[in-house]
Amino acid sequence: MKHRVLLLLSGCGNLDGSDPFESVFCHYWLEKNGCEVIYAAPSGTQLHSVNHIDGKNSRTQKRVILQEAARLVRGKLFPLKELSPKLMDGIVIPGGQGTPKNYFSLNKNKIPEIRSEIRLFLKRHVESRGTVLAISLSEFVVRRSLPDLMDAPDLLALKPGQFVSNEEFGVVLAPGSLLTSNITTLFIETERVINEFINIMMKRKSS
Repeated sequence: MKHRVLLLLSGCGNLDGSDPFESVFCHYWLEKNGCEVIYAAPSGTQLHSVNHIDGKNSRTQKRVILQEAARLVRGKLFPLKELSPKLMDGIVIPGGQGTPKNYFSLNKNKIPEIRSEIRLFLKRHVESRGTVLAISLSEFVVRRSLPDLMDAPDLLALKPGQFVSNEEFGVVLAPGSLLTSNITTLFIETERVINEFINIMMKRKSS
């Protein structure tokens, strides 16, 4: 039986959505290891849209997260609210600046907090013995959704190729593009961290 892994996207593009390289590499190594990959994205619009040539924000464009995330998908993209976290064996969240930007919102006191749609999904998933892998900037989303992880080492303090894993909490954190801009290196490091993620996922599901 294949393990079902959710690839959670925040749009498409390193500056305002999910990082395309991290997303594709994660899918490749998950599929290579026999996992069934399911795509999903949350509701709502991106915080802003960025011109990836000059890095400037658009003052007029408002892009829907689901529509942008679909650019990275082959097959069906599910709205996150239509899925059950208990039906997934694991969740992988690629990085990209859009992940912290689009998964947070301002509360009534103008303080950024993780959107409940994301926070509750991750929390319920881990409570049902699921496993979460956060790549690069998506670590902020996982740390805020699972407060017990706040003592986990800062990814920027790691050396290239290192990652943080905790079988008890069911979480793996990897620096990804934060520590390397070399595509070949990122591809190889993604294989290693996906292997660790799958190993923990299998142990948690069998215990």
